[in-house]
Amino acid sequence: MALTNEEKKLKGTLKPSRVKDNPMQGTIATVDSVDTSILLNDYAREEWGRIFIELSELGVIQTTDLNALIMLCDMWGHYCHSRDLIKSGNYIITTPNGMEQNSPHLSNWRTAYKEYFSGCKEFGLTPVARTKINTSPKKTGDAFDIL
Repeated sequence: MALTNEEKKLKGTLKPSRVKDNPMQGTIATVDSVDTSILLNDYAREEWGRIFIELSELGVIQTTDLNALIMLCDMWGHYCHSRDLIKSGNYIITTPNGMEQNSPHLSNWRTAYKEYFSGCKEFGLTPVARTKINTSPKKTGDAFDIL
């Protein structure tokens, strides 16, 4: 797990050249931040609901990240749609001159897989990528703790 600058300073491993003077602080995204119903197919909307909830509960998704997350979920939708077409037997097509070749759905499926997996790395959704993300622990307590 990556350490915060404060933790590195305590351990004596903080390098001043790696400290950002003014790190980007965005607005944390909420469920109402975007309407995905017109942008995504059923598979992609299901993935959106799963991923967005996870990331928003961790407090790591900001409004500036929403388009990238939508694209990630869209790639999942393309992947699943292409997979369904391939599973239904649409993996070989016959060209106009009678030759058989792989369906374009196979290429779409592979491309969507690569793009989705690449996007997962950006959002820390793979085991290795998760080790590089540091989240703030949720504070628990009651209303009187601030007194």
